Amino acid sequence: MVAVSISSRTGGAVWRNRVKRLIKEAVRTEKEFFNELVSFKKTSLLVIFSSYKITQQSHKYIFLKNIKPSVQDILNHLKQIIGDLKL
Repeated sequence: MVAVSISSRTGGAVWRNRVKRLIKEAVRTEKEFFNELVSFKKTSLLVIFSSYKITQQSHKYIFLKNIKPSVQDILNHLKQIIGDLKL
């Protein structure tokens, strides 16, 4: 389950809802990794996405290719942390 919240200062309602859907889709494509992470530590995982760099003013039209690199970056950091914990 993924819950996404975006500040109203980042853009209009339609734009914010699109960003939420894109974040959920980016996480869904990496669902296997998140399941592995949660089962490894037998705990829940809360990841907070902040949209300080992506606003409606800077990205009038936003696509999955704009969101996915940030999700991948977070996943790479989490993989490093897990690798350190397994040692």
